[in-house]
Amino acid sequence: MSKDIGQYLKKLDINAFDEMIPRRRSVINSASPELPQSDFNANRVARALHPEVQYLLVSEIIDHAGDVKSFLLEPAPGTDTAALAYFRAGQYISIKLRIGDSVITRPYSVSSSPAEALKNKYTLTIKRLEDGFASSYIFDHWQVGTVVEASGPQGEFVYEPLRDANNLVALAGGSGITPVYSLAQAIADGTEEATLTILYGSRKTDQIIFKEELDNLAATCGKINVVHVISDEEETKGCEKGFITAELIKKYAPDSDYSIFVSGPAAMYEFLDQELAKLGLPRRRIRYEVFGEYKNPEQDPAFPADAAGKTFQLQVDMHGSKKTVTAKSGESMLVAMERAGIEVPSICRSGECGFCRSRLVSGSHYVPERLDYRRMADVENNFIHPCCTFATGDGHIRVASDEGDIKRGTMDQRKKKVGLIMTLIMSIMMGIVATIISRSGMPPQALATAPPLPAMMFSNVLMSLVVGIIIWLIIPSARWGNALVAKAKALPGTFKFTALNCLPISAVNSVIISMVVSFINVSQSHAQIPAAFAPPLGAMWFGAWIKMLPVMLIIAYITAIIVSPLVVKWAKMPAGPPVKK
Repeated sequence: MSKDIGQYLKKLDINAFDEMIPRRRSVINSASPELPQSDFNANRVARALHPEVQYLLVSEIIDHAGDVKSFLLEPAPGTDTAALAYFRAGQYISIKLRIGDSVITRPYSVSSSPAEALKNKYTLTIKRLEDGFASSYIFDHWQVGTVVEASGPQGEFVYEPLRDANNLVALAGGSGITPVYSLAQAIADGTEEATLTILYGSRKTDQIIFKEELDNLAATCGKINVVHVISDEEETKGCEKGFITAELIKKYAPDSDYSIFVSGPAAMYEFLDQELAKLGLPRRRIRYEVFGEYKNPEQDPAFPADAAGKTFQLQVDMHGSKKTVTAKSGESMLVAMERAGIEVPSICRSGECGFCRSRLVSGSHYVPERLDYRRMADVENNFIHPCCTFATGDGHIRVASDEGDIKRGTMDQRKKKVGLIMTLIMSIMMGIVATIISRSGMPPQALATAPPLPAMMFSNVLMSLVVGIIIWLIIPSARWGNALVAKAKALPGTFKFTALNCLPISAVNSVIISMVVSFINVSQSHAQIPAAFAPPLGAMWFGAWIKMLPVMLIIAYITAIIVSPLVVKWAKMPAGPPVKK
């Protein structure tokens, strides 16, 4: 092989290599001086999968049993949505609706297969609820040609091979079948690789959504098994009767390891919590879909009884504006704000996504344990998810805003502010003290020609302020104080911390300001003394400075220790060590 390489190298034209560098320079010199604008592939993929908004056109409407409709959606022409974002089976999109003065959102699971998204098609299957504010509006106003504003795909109710078993048992109730139907289609068309047993609970056989479609999938795909469970009919030919219980799950679940996916109304979740506990499955093997708006929180045993049925006042701060709204105990804070015409950011409406995360400045509240997805730090610092938080008293909430009692800014900025204020206060005090000391040491002839006390004091204070600001700009006294505190391991809020932190700034300012002020005052006094009797200026100044320095040091240090905690508190800096609750 080395012989072949040698022969190849002999055939190469060396002159071509000599021409390479000039040719490269020619290309570089002829290029535009403007830097090339690159759109990285990762950014393009991120925008395609996670768009901030999608504009969808209703292209077809299909009626189903039980007052249910499927809305087929595609990219709306003439908008920024050229293609639909791909999703995973089980995910949802959040629809934004403008109803009267209110702007609300509702999450709806995509019922079609993810493969349809590659063809720019989504299907939302929605059930009209008796008291459904959003579903009633959709049924009454959406028609073919309607343009809909939606989020990108969201949600964690998806099959994850690294976490879930290869055998899946889906427990669905009512319209909760939609994400499960999407998963079934994904398994049938090869998008997902798993086996699926569906236990689908309905009240009556004529209320089964997708019955024909589900039965066809089970008949044509060996990986899918569908069992209908009917609760409100005596004759249930070909179906199980009653509710989805632990015994029923054992009857149809595979003998090998399996994961359970639950999707349905809140009442079904409460019932299944007890049934699933009987199976003894690891917690990671049970997945719940978020079910949107939490209804009837006042019926929860943990809900404060004295707050039930009451209406409270909720002050809302958002983007600099303030508004007080009424919040009923039985409605979430999110609903209360939407009802008042406030457009609050929200997606899942179940506490999971954290998109509506806000700060509860004051007021009591209730969060259902099932929906409390907050981090421990958020709980400790009173951050809430308004979509699943219910007022139990008057309150104050700050939504998507950092405005409040504590002005945001870096800690360094606040430290600089504290240092400057301390410098100004000490400079004023030292200017006053320097005036008193200087006048007390003046010879009678110099005192007789000296400016009046107020004028001299004003001059010395102004001089001290100028020198103090220069010191603050040039000398890192605050950093030296922090170093002393760190070395001594002193905790904020303690006297030791304050004493060590104030030592460098008071010492530096005292030494330099006393030197400058004493020199100026001595120079003025020296000029009034006859030359025959005047001592050397340097000796006179040094004597005055030595006399002034100890007093200035003491006054500056005491002032710093007294004033420092007050300034720190005013600047909203931490005044003590963290308190564990």
